[in-house]
Amino acid sequence: MPPVIRPMSTRVRWFVVGVVLLVLGLAALYYFNSNLTQSTVEEGGFDGRTWVVKPGDTLTLTAEEVGPADRYRCEGKGGVNGTPDPGHGVISGGDFQVTTDLDGTVKLACEPGPPGNV
Repeated sequence: MPPVIRPMSTRVRWFVVGVVLLVLGLAALYYFNSNLTQSTVEEGGFDGRTWVVKPGDTLTLTAEEVGPADRYRCEGKGGVNGTPDPGHGVISGGDFQVTTDLDGTVKLACEPGPPGNV
């Protein structure tokens, strides 16, 4: 005689839903707190921070994340001291660019490859 398959009880269903929500919540926490952009932030002995991005990567920072004294670096390629004024940009060595949008969003773009590779 084949085994009888009974439907899940309400308690088991809620338990499964809870476990699924817990796993999704942990995955969301990991996603939002991990360094998916391969950038680092260094606290310096000055009034700002240094944002470092790896070659081939781009990074977008909100106006709330940056300050006027922040520094921006492309690993192994140089960098920019100070946040550009809104609506302006600065290019360092041809392979690293920092721009500030009118809303204060700062974008870093680092070309891949060795310095001077444009």
